[in-house]
Amino acid sequence: MVFGAGPIGTVTALAAVAGGCAQVFICDLVDEKLAIAAQYDNVAPVNLQKEDPAKVIREATGGWGADVVFECAGAAASVQAALDAVAPAGCVVWVGMPVDQGAAATSIPPMGSLYEAMMFLSFEILVLDLRDRLAVSPEAMRANHTNLE
Repeated sequence: MVFGAGPIGTVTALAAVAGGCAQVFICDLVDEKLAIAAQYDNVAPVNLQKEDPAKVIREATGGWGADVVFECAGAAASVQAALDAVAPAGCVVWVGMPVDQGAAATSIPPMGSLYEAMMFLSFEILVLDLRDRLAVSPEAMRANHTNLE
């Protein structure tokens, strides 16, 4: 599940599909953004004004929840929504950090050296996994261009 259907969220959803996810739910408040994301195979839009994302993902997973949730919106409200949608022992990836965290500040782990090391390790594992699954070199990803042929 991805929160935020802007460019970062949409690319995150597409990377999840390319990495092997059978279905990715992308959540946003703006119908136009959701319509763009819905054009891609295996990406299902969830309008946050009309649907509860936690309910949608639990219905789709037999009550379990999302294995991985990406918060790409940078909105304080989506912090709790991401935590509500993730499965037990699942993973929430904070791509967008809200400027005004408000009540969400108690939910987001503090940025410390152990947390930063875990995030770096998680990113390196993701890069290696994408390299193996898609035959894309990490060097090409870091250089901001990739030849997919």
